[in-house]
Amino acid sequence: TVTSFCVVNLQFYGSVMEIPYVSALILLDGADLSIMHLIQEVPADQVRIGMRVEAVWVDDDDLTTSFENIKWWRPNGEEDADPSSYAQHV
Repeated sequence: TVTSFCVVNLQFYGSVMEIPYVSALILLDGADLSIMHLIQEVPADQVRIGMRVEAVWVDDDDLTTSFENIKWWRPNGEEDADPSSYAQHV
């Protein structure tokens, strides 16, 4: 669940991301802390707090033991989460 996000509109040195892109805090189901990662496969102006997302993984041959296994997150098609389920994480 997206608990907070930022739309990045400025290119910075060394970045290969197409502008604009979204960096978000994502609360995994059952977790106490959010993680920061990218939201892709949705226009930046459609990302919202409460949006349910799923991980997009690297190919099996490229799996390691790090967060780099997740390329980005995308909407999973579920209804937005109930605000009471993530209110203490906003």
